[in-house]
Amino acid sequence: MPAFRDAVRNELRRPAAVRLFNGEWHKLHVVEVKNPALRSSEGKSIAELAAAAGHDPLDVMLDLALSEDLDTTFTALLLNSDEPAVSRLLTHPHSSIALSDAGAHLTFFCDAGFGLHLLGHWVRERAIMPLEAAIQN
Repeated sequence: MPAFRDAVRNELRRPAAVRLFNGEWHKLHVVEVKNPALRSSEGKSIAELAAAAGHDPLDVMLDLALSEDLDTTFTALLLNSDEPAVSRLLTHPHSSIALSDAGAHLTFFCDAGFGLHLLGHWVRERAIMPLEAAIQN
């Protein structure tokens, strides 16, 4: 389906503020592959894989997924990916650390691990605040 791929590539060339993904291939990672021969792809971004292969990132992602009958697991860090900015937000004295969209999208996602991410990533790994402050917030 070259026409489909070309259409997607053309759309991504025109970034849109209302679209979550605008071709930031370094933010899209392979989490798990089905084929053991492809294990070296796990943990790498699509940008890394594309650069190593000398291919277009869209083709790399689609070819990988299709080669595994769509059993490849990908993850994308699309929102709040500017860690210094998020760090400032989390430590601002008037911030309240919480997660809610008032239940508007319950069928679309589950961010149940955000509390553990706060403790593991922001407290332990990045050390932006003491454990007590994270628990209090």
